[in-house]
Amino acid sequence: MISPSGTRVTAADGETLPQIGDRMADKSAPPDDGAVREWIGPEAFGRWAKLRNWIDEYYLERAVFIRKHSLSF
Repeated sequence: MISPSGTRVTAADGETLPQIGDRMADKSAPPDDGAVREWIGPEAFGRWAKLRNWIDEYYLERAVFIRKHSLSF
């Protein structure tokens, strides 16, 4: 949490309290689809899922094409 003065708030035990979105940006444990849906909302999640699927398909097709034609980039 950020106070109005721009500093982080610390708990009584000295640890920094998490900010909104910290969980989504934590690379040690990526959020599951349910957490992302809750964070961005169902409509935006639907668009995100379509985009993610398109990226997966596009890059898979491209990787197969590159291997098939012995191309390198």
